[in-house]
Amino acid sequence: MRTLCEASCYPGLVEFQGAFYMPDSGQISIALEYMDGGSLADVIKVKKSIPEPVLAHMLQKVLLVWIFHILFLSCLC
Repeated sequence: MRTLCEASCYPGLVEFQGAFYMPDSGQISIALEYMDGGSLADVIKVKKSIPEPVLAHMLQKVLLVWIFHILFLSCLC
């Protein structure tokens, strides 16, 4: 849960709203920001593939978050 809470501070990521545990069923439910375009899996089902420029943009965002995380961790040392 801590990771989900921390991820909310990164621009471009779906925001974590909260979570709750149902002890009777052992189920954990997670509430995330609403995305009107659906999930990535939904997009792939409809489009059958993702254009290279879109994939490049997505990868750029992921790499920026990863680099930021690495730099942040190196500053803590």
